[in-house]
Amino acid sequence: MLRVAVIGAGPNGSNHARGLARMDDIRVVGVADIVPERAALVASEVGADVYATHHELLDRAKPDAVWVSSPNWLHPQHVVDVAERGIHVMSEKPMGLSLEDCDRMIAAADGHGAKLNIAQTTRYILPLLELKRVYESGECGELASATSVRMGYHTLRPTAPWRLEHDKSGSCVFEWEIHEIDFVRSIGGQVTSVYAQTMCSREEHPTFLDHFSAVMAFAGSGYGHVEASQSCLLGQSGRFFVGSRGTARAVSADVVEIQTVDMDGPRRYEVADDGMTAQARQDADFIRAIREDTAPPVPGVEGRINVEIALAIIASGGTGDIITLPMR
Repeated sequence: MLRVAVIGAGPNGSNHARGLARMDDIRVVGVADIVPERAALVASEVGADVYATHHELLDRAKPDAVWVSSPNWLHPQHVVDVAERGIHVMSEKPMGLSLEDCDRMIAAADGHGAKLNIAQTTRYILPLLELKRVYESGECGELASATSVRMGYHTLRPTAPWRLEHDKSGSCVFEWEIHEIDFVRSIGGQVTSVYAQTMCSREEHPTFLDHFSAVMAFAGSGYGHVEASQSCLLGQSGRFFVGSRGTARAVSADVVEIQTVDMDGPRRYEVADDGMTAQARQDADFIRAIREDTAPPVPGVEGRINVEIALAIIASGGTGDIITLPMR
C-alpha cells in the first residue's frame, strides 16, 4: 500500500486527491491547507487526515509520496521540504518562478533519493499526443511551425487573489502558458532563442502580464509560436503544427484533423479514449515510476526548461530584445 498526501486543497489538489484515492493499493493519508475547512472537505471525501501545515503533514502522516498543489510561489519551498525527507514529490506547474528555485528543487531531490516529477499535463492529452506521433512519423514533412493559441478571460476567484499578482503567480506566462510552451516544445524540440511582445492591460492589476505573443527558434527546423491572453473577452484556442508536406491540428478533446499534399481533402478521426483524464494518466504514470523505481516521467530538468523559456518571454517583452538560451 502506497501512502500519499496532498499539500494544497484548491481545485488541482482536490482533483489529485480524489483521483489518487480511486487507485488500487493507494491510501491518501493526509491533506494540508492553510484554510482548514477546504482541507477538511477534501479529506472527508478520501478518508484522509487534515493538517494545518505541510510540516505537520510530513511529521505525522509519514507519506511515501506527496503532491504539491499549493499556490505557484510556494512550490519550491514545499518541494524542497518534502524531498529533503527522501519523500517522492509531484509538483504542480509551474515548477517555480526562477531558475534558482528550480535548481534548489532538483538538488534537494537528487541529494536525498527522492523522485521529482512536474505536472505538465499536456503530455497526457490524447489529441496532443497524436499530433506528436503524426509529426514524428514524417507524414507532414519538415517542421515549419508549431503553434498554440489560448485566449480567454480570467475571472479572479475570491479564494485565490494571488493569481493576479505577478510576483506570486508569474502572470499569464506561468499561470496558463507553461503548458503551451511544453506542448510547442514537444513538437519542435530544443528552443535556442525567444522573441516576445507582452502587455499588462488591467488597470486594477498593473503588474499582471495578461497578453503576449512569443516566437521561439528551434535548434532543428522551424519555429514555435505561442499566442496567449487572459483578458480576451471573445475566447479562442487552437493547437497545431505546419510541415513542408502537411498540417495537423487538434480539433476537440478527441478529434484530430490532418491534411497532406497527397490527400484530396482533410481527414478527421477520433483518438482512442482510455476513459481517463489527462491528470489521472499523469498521476498513474508517476505512481508507476515510484513502484518500479524508474525515472520520473517529467523530471525536474524538463520543468526547468519550461521555466527558462517563460522567463525569456517576460525578459524579451520587457526589453524588445531576442533572448538567447540558455539564459546567462
